[in-house]
Amino acid sequence: MSAMARVPLARWPSIANDALGRAPACPDSERHEVNAVSVVQSLVTLAMLAAAQGGASQAQPAATPPPPPTASVSGTRYWSVIETYLSPEGTAARAARYRRRPGGSGDRTFNFDKIRMLDASFLLLAARSSIHRTRSEMRGATEEELARKFVENFDLCLQYYPLQADSDEDFEDILNAIQHLRGSKYLRVYLIRRCTPGLASGSLFASYLQENLKPRRRELMTILQKNIMYKDEDPMVADACMDTLFQLSEGDIARALAADPAVAAFEKETGRTFTPLMLKEEGAPAVSHETRVICDAALREISGTARFLAMRRTPDKCNSPYVRRRMGEQIERVCGAYPLSDKADLMALIAEEGNG
Repeated sequence: MSAMARVPLARWPSIANDALGRAPACPDSERHEVNAVSVVQSLVTLAMLAAAQGGASQAQPAATPPPPPTASVSGTRYWSVIETYLSPEGTAARAARYRRRPGGSGDRTFNFDKIRMLDASFLLLAARSSIHRTRSEMRGATEEELARKFVENFDLCLQYYPLQADSDEDFEDILNAIQHLRGSKYLRVYLIRRCTPGLASGSLFASYLQENLKPRRRELMTILQKNIMYKDEDPMVADACMDTLFQLSEGDIARALAADPAVAAFEKETGRTFTPLMLKEEGAPAVSHETRVICDAALREISGTARFLAMRRTPDKCNSPYVRRRMGEQIERVCGAYPLSDKADLMALIAEEGNG
């Protein structure tokens, strides 16, 4: 397997600062423990885990790690390990136990040795196993309530994935999960919506995913298109794939325009927002050559994605009426928001009788 472009481990604490807008703190603790209240998102955890992996941490007292991901840990037990050591409930219980010790304050409750021994595959298995446990514990909950809880669980399981991923295979496991047709739709949607900025909240895991996908953009687009081509694809997954395909291109345009001095000057002078449609309007401010190149390439991608969807909007290629309707809505949206050269052809395709 050819070497994949990966972000060095040492860079992840700084990327986390950018993603979360927080500065890292590095308390001096021989046991490498942090307050339970902040353990989930604390960049202390991220920085210390990175240091532990790099061999920079001081010698620590021996601790018993959670079971490794072998046959002895099966079913929901993967999730149980994460829940015990990372969830607010689990760390609160550990804090209460610590306070009952002689001299215990409850402020040092998280032992890094318990977590740093888990590899990336364990964390992904924990995310999968959390689904069954959540369903059994939330019987009678609506799909929306379940979906929100699943996202919380996936955040908890995968927050350390970038620090524990140490091979190309770890990243390939994520791509395989995205295109695994029989996998959980909730996990697939979670992963798909974090492949590009703008569809989910920023996180260390999302940054890891997006950085590693930059040189593999075309491959990602092909994966998402193949998911949509499966005529029985779950509507939630198909919807996420369509959103991500368009956002990859639309995000390029938005970032290019936001960084262009001519656009900034126009908006300051007129008080108006420069929209992508102005790129083709007479009398509009001339953007830089670099901005024009980026936007033209992104517009071609948007047209290609829209045409791809238009050709899939038939009952013999897509079984879900909802997905076919969403395809039409997405095409109409981009035709109205962007100066596509083939706009008339696209609108004619989705207007054809019986096509959707």
